[in-house]
Amino acid sequence: MRCIAIIPARGGSKGIRRKNMRILGGQPLLGWTIQAALQSKCIDYCWLTTEDLEIAEYGRSLGIQVISRPVDLARDDTPTAPVVLHALDAMGIHSCGKEEIVLLQPTSPLRNSLQIDECIRSAREEHFNCAVSLAEVNHTPYKMFVEEGGKLTPLMGQEYFEMPRQNLPKTWRINGAIYYIHSDVFLKKQRFINFPFYPYFMDEESSVDIDSESDLLYAEYLLKKKL
Repeated sequence: MRCIAIIPARGGSKGIRRKNMRILGGQPLLGWTIQAALQSKCIDYCWLTTEDLEIAEYGRSLGIQVISRPVDLARDDTPTAPVVLHALDAMGIHSCGKEEIVLLQPTSPLRNSLQIDECIRSAREEHFNCAVSLAEVNHTPYKMFVEEGGKLTPLMGQEYFEMPRQNLPKTWRINGAIYYIHSDVFLKKQRFINFPFYPYFMDEESSVDIDSESDLLYAEYLLKKKL
């Protein structure tokens, strides 16, 4: 069974202009994820999918293979699934095959190759065909509201508001750093999160997701702190 990493990186970005090519720690944001994929001991092949010529050239300069993505699959509202389906088709991976697919988004630059390998190996050892990386939630949803019809109502129930946080269940969020799935499952379900899945827990710093200028500044601070 081959293990294939797919890195989606389009040229546009809603929050940060040309986010994937913004400099972080002396190199483009995209470079951190490409290097982590190439350094992984579990991943056999690495592919970058993009519609952007500069991003494609940068990927090739680091030694990664590039899939030319149609512009209509690189819009702000394009879901991830059609992008991955296009990439699998370009690679000739169809429902009759069975590969391990690892989706690595460039917006998680502090996720490293050791974590990628640990996630893959753990899913294999526990016999899961799907794994998702998670981080603990800092602000518990048990004390949150949802807007319905212009009014705020408790998300989980009003009885939790007066309870100490320590007495509430731990909650986890999808951090977007690592998605692992068998290709036949993805081609059938066309989604990365399928129950049951192996939960790969990551620390808060490794889970930084770049969506704004302040996220970039925080990631830069964390990188300098590690030096």
